[in-house]
Amino acid sequence: MRKNIIAVIGLVVCLAGCEVGTSMAESQWDDADNWIVAEDSIDEEKVDVFYIASTNVVSAKDENGEFSFRATLNETERKYLAQEMVYVRDSMFQKDFNYFAPFYHQFTFEAHSKYPEKMDSVRNEVRREVHEAFDYYMANKNNGRRFILAGFSQGAEMITDILRHLTPEQYSHLVAAYALGNKITAEDTTNYKTVKPAQGEADTGVVIAYNSVLNSTAGIWDAVAGGTVACINPVNWKTDSTPAYFTFRGEKHKVHVDKETKVLIVEAAPTYYHEWVETNPLFSNAGLSKDCLHHWDILFYTPNIHDNAIKRSRTTSPSPASPTPSPLGAGE
Repeated sequence: MRKNIIAVIGLVVCLAGCEVGTSMAESQWDDADNWIVAEDSIDEEKVDVFYIASTNVVSAKDENGEFSFRATLNETERKYLAQEMVYVRDSMFQKDFNYFAPFYHQFTFEAHSKYPEKMDSVRNEVRREVHEAFDYYMANKNNGRRFILAGFSQGAEMITDILRHLTPEQYSHLVAAYALGNKITAEDTTNYKTVKPAQGEADTGVVIAYNSVLNSTAGIWDAVAGGTVACINPVNWKTDSTPAYFTFRGEKHKVHVDKETKVLIVEAAPTYYHEWVETNPLFSNAGLSKDCLHHWDILFYTPNIHDNAIKRSRTTSPSPASPTPSPLGAGE
């Protein structure tokens, strides 16, 4: 059985919601091996982070060697999921937060690319599993602490759907949701009081969303950024076109929000990024522009997210909202 797997690459298609979770007498989430958590013991004074990883499994086969739409979470798949989950724990949130990240049977890149007409039911299955993990976390691990939702790409899609369906009590404990490399739609902001795009560096109960492209909007990946209504610059925490600067791989980059398309335009020399895409044919085979910077949407801004999560955590949480859930499987 052969798997083609990469770390920290995601696939996001913004979806309508599903009902939150189910109850089970015996849960897969009772098994500690199904979680990556903080190495230190839980600190009741710290804010929690609930993180969902991006698409790390490119293709999968079931126990009979047949094509699988979802990861099977064999040893190799778990290894690459864990790489991202541990990176986010240790580099982005560090020891300043309690951390909980479930292993989940994500849909694969190949499944979405080759069988888009069959993906609605697959997405529903993935969302249901992630909701179950979140419900288990809230019932058994959270203990009433304030929490942050975070995810990248497919993980951001799942986090956004959890955000849509938080109860008023849960929402009152939400610091913020970091839905990175994901679109937020007008439908989201209109129909769900819990989906409120961030407007600055310290507002709470909000969703932080952005997608990066290189030098122009030609790099927009419609699946994750097309039609989004939310974008905040994670370097200066502005939603207007005020530029900011960051350093990556020793080189200075300039970034600003494009007000029309709601994406981050990163101004930088293209050679490294184009060469990376050319040597990772998964991107080009999927028809993505060499100017799409989706792969770097957490790598660029890791220290900024860390510092901002601390700042928002020191701000009072929002008042309870009254979310309006939609049925599982409701399409866009």
